[in-house]
Amino acid sequence: SLRPGQMALWVSFGMLCCVGANFAVTFGVIPLFKAFGYGLTSNSAGDPTSVFACVIALIGTAIVPAICEEFAMRCCCVQLLRKYGNGFAVLSISIVFGLLHGNVIQFVFAFLVGLALGFIVVKTNSLLLAMAVHATNNFVSVIFDFMPSSIPQTAQNIIYSVFLFICLTLGILALALSENSKELFKFEKSNCESELKQRFKWFFTSPVIIIFIIICIVESLVYF
Repeated sequence: SLRPGQMALWVSFGMLCCVGANFAVTFGVIPLFKAFGYGLTSNSAGDPTSVFACVIALIGTAIVPAICEEFAMRCCCVQLLRKYGNGFAVLSISIVFGLLHGNVIQFVFAFLVGLALGFIVVKTNSLLLAMAVHATNNFVSVIFDFMPSSIPQTAQNIIYSVFLFICLTLGILALALSENSKELFKFEKSNCESELKQRFKWFFTSPVIIIFIIICIVESLVYF
């Protein structure tokens, strides 16, 4: 079992990955699509009209998805596919996890974060750590989305910049203090005899996955 200090470092590493994914979307994906004349939007739950609505939004956005999605994606699906290789399991389910979010912006973000969450689960065998990272990321997102308009935009930007700096600092510290850092990003070799390309072909040509991908693509077109 992991010590509290080790758990804190893994959560910090996870939040560093979330920050990196956010930068990739903000400064990579969105400008790229704008250059080709496409404006991207993401799902919005709307502004809460009361404290009670805000609490419900926090529970529905931060806590419930962290528990349900991590149980379904990282506990059930990743664990089921690990016999074909940890790398294959993490990558394939991260693609599914991205498609599940229904639009281009959140696909890229969720895919990148999914890689980090799957990696954490495989390396630590702890679903709770993935849930903690997922919940923390969503919680912070909701807080900044619902920040009162009375707070000047400049102040909001400063607060967010401080948050990013903290995540970056703790994440880098987590990497620096991790044991066996040279082996950190290596997976154990799979005993599966089939090649990696064959595994992906098998997975993404199955009827269930094909239908799921079509539904997700159709849904994502709404947000162009």
